[in-house]
Amino acid sequence: MKLDREERQRLMRQLGQGMLAVLKVEIFFKAVSLCIVAPVLDWIFRKMVLGNQLVFNADMFWKLLSPGKVVLFLLLFLTAGLWCYFEINTLFHVVFWCREGRRFGVADALTGALPGMKGVKHLSAVPAALYFVLLLPLVHAGYVSSLVPRIEIPNFILGEMQRTGIGMIGSMAIKAGYLALFAALIFVPAAMALGQMNFWDASKKNFGWYRMMARKDKLRIWAAFAGWLMIDGEIMMDMNHKLMQNQDFNVAFVKYFVRSAAYRESVGQWLLFNCVQCVGVVLIFWLLLSVLGKDEKLCVPEPVFVDTEPLKQAVHNVVGKDSVLRTSGRQFWMKRKHKRLWVCALAVLIFCLVSGYFQSAPLVHLPWVIGHRGCGYEAENSVKAVEKAGEYGADYAEIDVQLSKDGIPVVVHDDNLWRLAGEFFRVGDLTAAELGELTVKSNGQEDHIPTLEEMIKAVKEFSGNMGLLIELKPVGGNNRELAEKVIGLVEEHGFGEQALFMSLDYECVSLIQNARPEWWVGYCIFGSAGKIDNDIWDYDIDFLAVEENRVSNNFMEQARRQWLPVYIWTVDDREDMYTYLQMGAVGLITDYPDEAREAVEQYKETNNEYYVYDGSGYPKE
Repeated sequence: MKLDREERQRLMRQLGQGMLAVLKVEIFFKAVSLCIVAPVLDWIFRKMVLGNQLVFNADMFWKLLSPGKVVLFLLLFLTAGLWCYFEINTLFHVVFWCREGRRFGVADALTGALPGMKGVKHLSAVPAALYFVLLLPLVHAGYVSSLVPRIEIPNFILGEMQRTGIGMIGSMAIKAGYLALFAALIFVPAAMALGQMNFWDASKKNFGWYRMMARKDKLRIWAAFAGWLMIDGEIMMDMNHKLMQNQDFNVAFVKYFVRSAAYRESVGQWLLFNCVQCVGVVLIFWLLLSVLGKDEKLCVPEPVFVDTEPLKQAVHNVVGKDSVLRTSGRQFWMKRKHKRLWVCALAVLIFCLVSGYFQSAPLVHLPWVIGHRGCGYEAENSVKAVEKAGEYGADYAEIDVQLSKDGIPVVVHDDNLWRLAGEFFRVGDLTAAELGELTVKSNGQEDHIPTLEEMIKAVKEFSGNMGLLIELKPVGGNNRELAEKVIGLVEEHGFGEQALFMSLDYECVSLIQNARPEWWVGYCIFGSAGKIDNDIWDYDIDFLAVEENRVSNNFMEQARRQWLPVYIWTVDDREDMYTYLQMGAVGLITDYPDEAREAVEQYKETNNEYYVYDGSGYPKE
């Protein structure tokens, strides 16, 4: 149906009013989420759920299983779900009222949307929280949440899966599965917000709407959400899939903004991205209400208008022209005899505070290029891959070490040999000789599995100054045996000053650190319960190797203050490499050491950082 000119103008005015109203509401929710809700929930989680436990990598799943902690975690999760739903519920009401031509303020919208919260007083609040905190941020299309804006499956999971054809199919199936679930329950938020229903009743209503709806309208709605996903994907691709994290907004915001061009760019991208989201929310919610209104009269309570005059008067009484605070300040200043001295003292105090605020600790050592499993140009963890990494300018080549059946350290990543060799054997089921006879395939190349001794001998022959970053991968509780065997081989070949050591298993890290404190030993982290910048500084380690998805400006700043070097894996995008260097990373673990070498050299030419140690090797006496 075509609209005449007057109707089109009215529609455009209503859409404009809706976008402005949604923008105001989103500013409120983002401010409250970043400054109050997220910090409070995080504090309760860290203090009452985590305590002082080590909760990294595998520990983050097993050390939280006491009944009390599970109950408290569930309560926090339900609180997060409640806040996420409140935001979406409010946005639905805002768009509905704008379609009706209502005028209201942010406070009116918040109070007017409260009746839509009735549905959470039900046992279905648990699946509702899963829906709003996990499924919607995982899809991140149409329904926005300031507390949990988006969830991405970490690259260390999908990246490993996608190295094989079956894994690629599996990752596509996972994505298709949650997208299909999202499409099946696409009207649930509308039913809960507009119908004041609980999650179960809203799900039934959702399928009822599907049955009544014409195929054309279904396709329009699916096309709208698919369009959102496409636009979102294009924007994220332009931003290299790096969006500001909530924890990047903290008291050091101004310092990050002034010091880092990458941070300023990220802030600008974040603002633009959220403005685009506000426009998208209005358009999609408008479409949903239009389609649903065809078969059923939608009705929500009128906005509740809030008298904000008492609040304005209270603010005026505190900071207004004739307020007690300003009057007391004027009286205090008039009684001072030496006003110039007071001004100078105040200026000195401000200078000290500002200079301390903007000051950053020096970095521990010059940035290193570390080839991931050697490099991505040859079969992973092969002698050729390590040699190629050296040719492309790597300072170190990272390799993975396990024990064979006969207790010999061998260089291979997977515990199971199916991906690399097409064999359903575990590394620990075969001897080193049997493993060496297998043909492994990766990165489009073929090779064999070397022993650690073969790798060390090869590196000593061809590497020049390049060393090895040896990652210990214990299996079945052989931590001590693996650590002792690696230490023995490294010492036997006089390779200690040319090697770095790390592991996902903190016991292995401690064993090497205690046995050889003069070596450079670090902890490798792929995940954590809570933010990884808590308690990690007390660990007996020389560096941290952190998966990309765990990195934030806040974490990097804290690591810098603790003089703890951070190496980031696996960084394969050139712009990401330069960004991480600006954030304070001093190690890039990458499949493409040639790209990383160029990024490091460019960074050193254009940035004047101070490094405590600028010699070769690692800075440990």
